[in-house]
Amino acid sequence: MVKREVDYPDHTTTPPSYYIYLDVNNAFVNAEPTELWVTVEYYDGGADRWRLDYDSVDEPYLSTTPVVLQNTGQWKRHTFYLPDAYFGGRQNFSFTLFLEVNCRYSQAIAVVHLEEMTGQHQ
Repeated sequence: MVKREVDYPDHTTTPPSYYIYLDVNNAFVNAEPTELWVTVEYYDGGADRWRLDYDSVDEPYLSTTPVVLQNTGQWKRHTFYLPDAYFGGRQNFSFTLFLEVNCRYSQAIAVVHLEEMTGQHQ
């Protein structure tokens, strides 16, 4: 069995949490138009969905197409292409992207990896 350190929104709080906020080091991208790939490793359990919202050039809250869970019981990866990432800290609490997890059960997220289109940063 592979063990992973995971994060998930806490649905037991009042009000329930459905978000995992993430920040990106300013040395990587800071308030400038950038093309990025974002890969998220997640547990595919249940039949709900989740999505990535990010700080884009034109909107601080731009939503990606949701990832629909298939209930395979396996760890999977999904890669998003962000052609207009800005990451200027314009979201709540000055964050730059977040995962919106509107699942009935807590969705486990293990890894979020960002790569600039030039491949210079990891």
